Amino acid sequence: MFTFPYIYKKYDTNQIMIYVIIAMFPGILVKSYYDHFSTLIQLTISLVSVSILEILILKLKKKKIKNILQDFSFIITGILIGISIPSFSSWWINVLGIFFSIVFAKEIYGGLGKNIFNPAMVGYAMLLISFPDFMSYSIIPYKYISEDIHFSNIISSIFSNNSIDFWKHFEQSIGKIDFVTQPTPLNYLKTYGNQDQSFFLDYLIKKNKYCFLNFLISKKINIAFFLGGLFLIYKKIINWRIPFSFLITITMISGINWFFFQEKLISPYVHLFSGSTMLGAFFVATDPVTTCCTNFGKIVFGVIIGLLEWMIRTFGGYSDAIAFSVLIANMLVPLLEHYVRCNVYGVKND
Repeated sequence: MFTFPYIYKKYDTNQIMIYVIIAMFPGILVKSYYDHFSTLIQLTISLVSVSILEILILKLKKKKIKNILQDFSFIITGILIGISIPSFSSWWINVLGIFFSIVFAKEIYGGLGKNIFNPAMVGYAMLLISFPDFMSYSIIPYKYISEDIHFSNIISSIFSNNSIDFWKHFEQSIGKIDFVTQPTPLNYLKTYGNQDQSFFLDYLIKKNKYCFLNFLISKKINIAFFLGGLFLIYKKIINWRIPFSFLITITMISGINWFFFQEKLISPYVHLFSGSTMLGAFFVATDPVTTCCTNFGKIVFGVIIGLLEWMIRTFGGYSDAIAFSVLIANMLVPLLEHYVRCNVYGVKND
């Protein structure tokens, strides 16, 4: 019989990252299916870019490449950037986001375990601020109103200088397009939702055919990431307190406000299943390096993200605010750790 407590480590860093990658597969596959696998092209670009950049930095720092690359943390960053940006964004948007994430949000702090901000969200936030036109449009597959789509068109869109201008030119020159560029559902609701409507704001999304189709796709993608998140909780890879406190908070606060202002605010249903809500809840906010260590601190951390997400979506200039909400919460982690402490074994509290 042991006379003192032991710390039992169920998974190492390598195993944790592999499980996270596996859990992302359902969301990635659903997203890839609806955009004709352009997401897989973006993932290829991001993973190649992040691998090359990570190797170069490790060589400059004269560190052992093999041992550090085995943790797969850089792969998670590449995947998050690849699936967060619009599927038909130009390739350089992807590469720039990867560069900013790895260099300025991870390696500049000393590498894995020393960064204070979520690297992928730092890169994504930089892209949102610097290139709002590229980052605020989504593209609906034209298969809903047409039949064929050509892989060459996908490649041309991603590797052209301006993907949005490319599709406008393609529409004018051919007269039949395979994709429709238009605002995301959250962008559409934010733009027109502050007008006084005689119908519920949720029905406004149906006024725009493509926007409504985009919302239906977004809902399926969010459900897929939700299932992947449940898998991580089942395997005890992530703590359930962060995602569920986040989701409960955004549901409650949006529900209360929507009950009194149905003509002007978005319902909890739209908040939960549009944008990157589930991806943020289970795969971004739960980053073990940049979150609180205590159980109560994790709950407070999730509540803060949920509150900020609703506030920025409702009153801010950005329709989806996972990146900004998580980064602000990351800044508050040292403060939370100071005031939300667990009892130390063998030490009497003052």
